[in-house]
Amino acid sequence: MYGYQDGLPQRKPISRRMMLSADGTQCFMFYQDEVIQFPIHPMHHQDLSSDLMVHNVVVNNHQSFSFPGSTLKLKPGDNNISVFYTIVDFEGGHNYQFAYKLNDADAWNSLGQQRHINLSNLSSGTYTLQLSATGKSGEQKVKTFAFVIAPPFWMKGWFILLCIVVLLTLVYLFYKWRIAQIRKRADLDKLLSQTEMKALHAQMNPHFIFNSLNSIREMILNNENHEASRFLSKFAHLIRITLDQSRQQTISLRNSMDYINRYVEMEKIRNSRFQFSMQADPNLERDETILPPMLIQPFIENAIWHGTNGDGKLIDIKVDFTKQGDRIVCTIEDNGVGIDHSLKSKINGDQHQSVGIANIKNRIDLLNQKYGMQSSITVKDKSEPGNRAISGTLVTITLPLEMTEV
Repeated sequence: MYGYQDGLPQRKPISRRMMLSADGTQCFMFYQDEVIQFPIHPMHHQDLSSDLMVHNVVVNNHQSFSFPGSTLKLKPGDNNISVFYTIVDFEGGHNYQFAYKLNDADAWNSLGQQRHINLSNLSSGTYTLQLSATGKSGEQKVKTFAFVIAPPFWMKGWFILLCIVVLLTLVYLFYKWRIAQIRKRADLDKLLSQTEMKALHAQMNPHFIFNSLNSIREMILNNENHEASRFLSKFAHLIRITLDQSRQQTISLRNSMDYINRYVEMEKIRNSRFQFSMQADPNLERDETILPPMLIQPFIENAIWHGTNGDGKLIDIKVDFTKQGDRIVCTIEDNGVGIDHSLKSKINGDQHQSVGIANIKNRIDLLNQKYGMQSSITVKDKSEPGNRAISGTLVTITLPLEMTEV
């Protein structure tokens, strides 16, 4: 026996007669606007074939897909979806209650008789939408609709792999760059150590030590024991300061000026044919202003021992420290024969003067590289063509007030 539970309309047929098919397996019955076909022998299982269909899908409120089929593929960013559905039956679907589940959710979400569903702000991925329509008979019709939202390019495997490769490449390049920087810094430190050792040799050269000790010996032989003791103490103190400063990267302006005064005092023991004066700009904090050690003394030594031509002329040596913006400028000026004449008249092939100046220039270059400074050193001959009254050497050393290792 068949009833509305089997899909027949709830209203009565308009005819009491039924017709059989030619093979005698199907029966036809007439209703008001329909002809119903059903088998003579009842089926052993209930026909749950779905009459529920998705007839339209609207994406982002502007793009529409009619009868999209079982699977719809969408582009990245198509994440606001409205699904419109309907059911085909004799009553026009008015007796059905609808519900949905997304991605195999545990419970159905009731929609009442609403014929569409809005899904907003969806992430990229694959979604399975199950729609359910339940009639008065309790029969449930289910429709499955799937759609895929493509991921953006930055979430795709090839892009992630590319990012990993780029990142690893950058890490490798940074590692190589860092190793190169460390090696460069090590080389700079090594070269600086060599130039500082040469500077130490320039300051404490054998001539200076021998002559100083010889002068003290003559004082002792002349029974000037008090003077000999005093200058021996000064000489020992100067040696100690020299060795101490050779181990430091920077020293204060006050310590640098103190060392220069002690050195000049020792030189006057064996050579009194020069005058010396030194001044510092009041704007310079002597204890806060720093500069590399062993830069100035070699130029003073050159002025004392290579600035004279043997005529007994008294040489005047002036050292000035001035502040110019964020830099400290040291000038060493004398009125001797001049650097050009001195280099041309070296006696017995003595290269001490030229080697000392070259070493200081090389050291300045290395300090510029290590500390990112823009220091400079210039040695100028004051002599003018046709004017013998003006002679001498002017050395200008420009250093930053602050030194920060790069």
